[in-house]
Amino acid sequence: DVGLAFYTLGDATSAERLRIANNGNVGIGTTSPNDKLQIAINAEEYKGITISGSGRPQLLLNSSTAGEETQLSFMTGLPQRWNIGTSLAVANELTIQDATNSKNVMHFQDITGNVGIGTTTPQQKLNVVGTGNFTGAVNTGQLTVSTTGLVVNAINSVDTRTLLAFQHGSNTKAFLGTAIATSDLISGLGVGGFGIRVENSSLAFSTNNGSSAALYIANSSTSNVGIGTITPQNTLNVIGDINATTTIYSQGNNLSSA
Repeated sequence: DVGLAFYTLGDATSAERLRIANNGNVGIGTTSPNDKLQIAINAEEYKGITISGSGRPQLLLNSSTAGEETQLSFMTGLPQRWNIGTSLAVANELTIQDATNSKNVMHFQDITGNVGIGTTTPQQKLNVVGTGNFTGAVNTGQLTVSTTGLVVNAINSVDTRTLLAFQHGSNTKAFLGTAIATSDLISGLGVGGFGIRVENSSLAFSTNNGSSAALYIANSSTSNVGIGTITPQNTLNVIGDINATTTIYSQGNNLSSA
């Protein structure tokens, strides 16, 4: 092919170092460049492109066409395997893509800074669609999960509330934790007191795989408590025997047996 080649001369032989092909492609280390710039290295060589200087060296990929993606592609042979660059799915946002399987593995939003794994629309700082496995501790500042258990910490000395909230959809159904004020978690609990609050539902404790409730607090204005029953008809309804080692008091009513 017609082109322009540049050689260096050694002791007795010359070697081609750079070629400009007739289609305008430039090759370094190759006589048949397939791209605008193609650099070929020999096997076992750790060489490439170095940009250095005392200023702020940059490698800039800029598309002059709005909406087009710009990417770095990493491959071993063909086809290409991984892409890192702007996303066609969401303009001006960064995506790490498994190009072979056309999957967006990680996505970075440009305005919120949210990071998505398995999603291109993360709603939180880190949004993971799928399962996760952690071999070390996970610390969010307020919540720490480690091999020693689950620890919930107050974010500062002023906000002393430490809560675990349980949700169904967007509705919070239950709280477990300490209070920041006497009316915060449960009225009258007191600052720093520990409590369990259930929103518009009943509360049950079970020790036999959930087949029955050992302790049940009904969802009603009376909040009747049942032991051995989930339909307590009185303030305290016990199905079974009661063994008291001291006195059982009844104020204003006689004790009776059914």
